[in-house]
Amino acid sequence: MMSFNWFLRIFEEKMLERSNKIIAVSDFTRRELLQYYKVKEDKIRVIHNGVDVDKFKPATDKLKAKAELGFNPEDKAILSVGRLYARKGLFTLIESMALVTKKFKNAKFVIAGKGLSDEMKKLVSYAAKLGVKDSIVFTGYFPDKKLPRLYQAADIFAFSTFYENLPFAVLEALSTGLPVATTNVGGIPEMVESGRNGFLVQPFNSRELADRILYYLEHPAAASEMGFLARKTILERFDWRLIVKKVVKVYDEALS
Repeated sequence: MMSFNWFLRIFEEKMLERSNKIIAVSDFTRRELLQYYKVKEDKIRVIHNGVDVDKFKPATDKLKAKAELGFNPEDKAILSVGRLYARKGLFTLIESMALVTKKFKNAKFVIAGKGLSDEMKKLVSYAAKLGVKDSIVFTGYFPDKKLPRLYQAADIFAFSTFYENLPFAVLEALSTGLPVATTNVGGIPEMVESGRNGFLVQPFNSRELADRILYYLEHPAAASEMGFLARKTILERFDWRLIVKKVVKVYDEALS
């Protein structure tokens, strides 16, 4: 989160200095504030991002959700959501796709998010080079109101970012009850307990990411159980209604 623009950096430092309370959306953010901005620790409150659990919820009829989005019933849809930025690690994700589709020809990867046209061209070209272009759907911009249905149509959520705070995409996937394979970076370990409600992998490691996706495909009962625990985690700790109460409490502290 550290800014490299000197003007913005000065502005951020002044704002943080003058603040009575600072809300960090993860413990990772709290540590960065202490390391890079020298903020007084007693000013910081960690309150995680929240998610609308009524909006992002498991599908009652997954086959129907798949049909609505053009998938065949036998397709195994592996979803990734986020802007097409370099730090999202999408080249690593595409490499993992090449490994997964060798074993599961019915695996379909959906990458939902917009980005620069040059970045999109590079990703499509790399997918073609690895022979998986026909197994990937790049949706481009995807309307927010349709996102819940996209998650419901998916079987697995994969996230290959190498720098992140507490991404909403992972929260939304967990809330939908999807088995998640994501990188062990930033604040992600604060919501994903590897081997329990998802899997954490090292960034840039396409082999490890592919292995976790393959595990889900080869062990559907285990994938279902981890998806159930993912949803349970969100209901207990990341429901936005719980988060709002915590935020209001911090505002009360700041104004008292």
